[in-house]
Amino acid sequence: MGKNRKRLLSVRMHVAALLLVFLCGSQSVQASDTPGFEERLKALEIRQKGNEDALDSIAAAVRRRSGLISEDEARKRYEGAVFSSLMGDYETAALEFYILLESGAVSSPVLVSDTEWYLAETLFELGNYVTAKEAYNRILEKGHSHPFFSDAVRRLLEIYGITGENVQFSLLYDKYIATHEVAPSELVNYTLAKSFYRQGDWQRAVALFGGFPPESLHYGKARYFLGTIDVRQGELENAATEFKLAAQTEIRDSDSRELVDLANLALGRVYYEMGDYLASQRAYELIGRESKYFADRLYELVWNFIKQEAYEEAIREIEIFLLAFPEHKYAARLKIYKGHLHWKQSRYESAHTAYENVVTEYTPIRDLLKSVEDHDEQSSAFFDRLAEEDALDVLNRFGLPPYAVEMLYAMPEVGTVVDIRREVQHEQDALENVTLLIDELESALLAGLDTLGSFRSSRDSVRWIQSDRFGLVDELLNLEADYFFENTSGTIRSQVQRLRQERGLVTDAVEEAKRGQEQHADRAVIYEEQVRAVQTQACLVEQVAQDIVKDIQSTRDYLDLGQHELSPAEERRVRADLNTVEEELGSVVKSLKPLQSDVTLQRLVGSISMPDLSFGAESREQAMADYESLRVRLKELRPQVERLGSTEFFKRLDGIWASLDGLDQKAEEVGQMLDKVEKEEIRRIQKGLAHESAIVDAMRRDVNQASQETNHLGALATREGFKQLGDFFDDSVMRADMGIVDVYWARKVQVSDRIDQLNRERVDLLKDLDKQFQTINAKLEN
Repeated sequence: MGKNRKRLLSVRMHVAALLLVFLCGSQSVQASDTPGFEERLKALEIRQKGNEDALDSIAAAVRRRSGLISEDEARKRYEGAVFSSLMGDYETAALEFYILLESGAVSSPVLVSDTEWYLAETLFELGNYVTAKEAYNRILEKGHSHPFFSDAVRRLLEIYGITGENVQFSLLYDKYIATHEVAPSELVNYTLAKSFYRQGDWQRAVALFGGFPPESLHYGKARYFLGTIDVRQGELENAATEFKLAAQTEIRDSDSRELVDLANLALGRVYYEMGDYLASQRAYELIGRESKYFADRLYELVWNFIKQEAYEEAIREIEIFLLAFPEHKYAARLKIYKGHLHWKQSRYESAHTAYENVVTEYTPIRDLLKSVEDHDEQSSAFFDRLAEEDALDVLNRFGLPPYAVEMLYAMPEVGTVVDIRREVQHEQDALENVTLLIDELESALLAGLDTLGSFRSSRDSVRWIQSDRFGLVDELLNLEADYFFENTSGTIRSQVQRLRQERGLVTDAVEEAKRGQEQHADRAVIYEEQVRAVQTQACLVEQVAQDIVKDIQSTRDYLDLGQHELSPAEERRVRADLNTVEEELGSVVKSLKPLQSDVTLQRLVGSISMPDLSFGAESREQAMADYESLRVRLKELRPQVERLGSTEFFKRLDGIWASLDGLDQKAEEVGQMLDKVEKEEIRRIQKGLAHESAIVDAMRRDVNQASQETNHLGALATREGFKQLGDFFDDSVMRADMGIVDVYWARKVQVSDRIDQLNRERVDLLKDLDKQFQTINAKLEN
């Protein structure tokens, strides 16, 4: 591969050099200040050898290719896919790796193995376990000769553990692990331990997790799993020990940071269950603000402080939480608890304010949820909005705040259906894109597009080499003429000068033909630029149309709110007009998309006659005949040269001529080879398109059916979810109302108690005054 890569690189560099030579024209060979004959001869030998190597390289690449992608292009796409994978863009990477394998573009065994592994891994990262299993099994079919055989076994075991395919897991385990056909390693053992954990096989999971030494990279994660198993088995003290060990993991990256946070969160929960609230508090406080579990820390600390009857601290944590995460699903609960805690502290004004805020904020949410719960049509509409990617923003406009949406989505029956709906929508979008691509390709092929881009570049390279042949011939004749002029005199020099003049006429004719071609090529470039400009405008128009579609949806949303003053008939008419405009815009967008594609660009640019870089066959033959005549006449003068070494010089010169004689034929053969392979590939495309079209049609039917079923289930799940959510907010409003009543009663009791106290104090005071008056009266009487 290294040698081929260098050769292909030299081809690209050589073609660039040919372009410079071509643009310079005959002026480069007319200069009078020429280097020595040896240097000029050697330069021509190197140049001709480069042409031959370039043709050989193109021919070899054509023979090696087994699809639309050349070996050089395959290498580039492979490197790009690896980069995408490293950057976390697994979807792009998986598609590229799949294309490389299915097209057969990669030929090196090492590259094939790497591509197979990368494809499986990117599919695994995407969670596409069905296709990932196929990719890993493809590796297993090649046996131990595949460098990633053991890793594929490990990954398959992990997938079977994740998907709960226990039978397949056992079969694979017995075949490769139990028999030691795949050598055990820390990574394999860790994967097995996780799989046993997922299957609920605690005994084997504990045995494997417990086998990792402290210096192992998997030690911290293993202790965390062991702690989790202890929790499930009710061994809280043992669990605390394991989570402590996991929390001591050295933080090296984001994964280890998350492990430490999870371990401290688990420690806080374990100590809470054990009643050791101070230890629980210390564990929670180790989770920093930058952690994605900081919200859980704050929420759970509230209950920790409540258990300790540290109500001030609990209120402080609630206030921090509501400031930091006002849209979190926990926010709704904490707002009512805040009132309760103030009440417990006898802060009746603060409690009253908190309860009033809950009533004011939750009552419209409760009413909205109840109204949706009672109407199937609204349930379907809200499910559609909940399934949108920006559901939080969309539903917020309808009076359902983000924390309520989060609570709704957190309900298993709702969240599952929403996830399915989103996945179905993604599949529908993907099918739409595939259908569009198929339509474009079919249209292009029907329009007579018979030149593939990857072949065109090779064909252009061949033409450049053919064109450069004339430059070589011209320089060979010029070199030989200069040699004669330098080493002869008199009549011979006069003859050489006449031959020089004739060569100049032929060269001028060749350059004139090339200039005509350059003008044609310039027109082709201008035409391509014009097509691209139209495509840019199509893109802008499409964007405007999509913006209008968004405005239409916003108008519908406004109508759904019911806050307009339109009559029912007017509303129906407006909705009908919106539907009509949306359909028309959808048709416009659909028609604009193909206009912007590279296939359309290629078809339109290919519709004009492209220049032949080696100019017309008739002109080429005439020029070569004229050059050949000059060559013969110069050769007749060679006996007149008596310079020492001239025989060797002419021998090397004839060697270049001999090589040039076969160059044109070789170029024609390579061109024919390109034509043959290209036609075969076009036939493959046509056949593949028919096959893929049938598959896409079948998939579209299945996905559309799944979409209908999902929408029905989604409406039902949304109704049930809204009912549960409505019950929560209804209960919260009721509790807040009761809290307000409690505050009033507490205040009334306080007032009554104060009045009773004042009455008692007044009676006591009167009694005291009576005693004093009695004493005074007694003294007065005496």
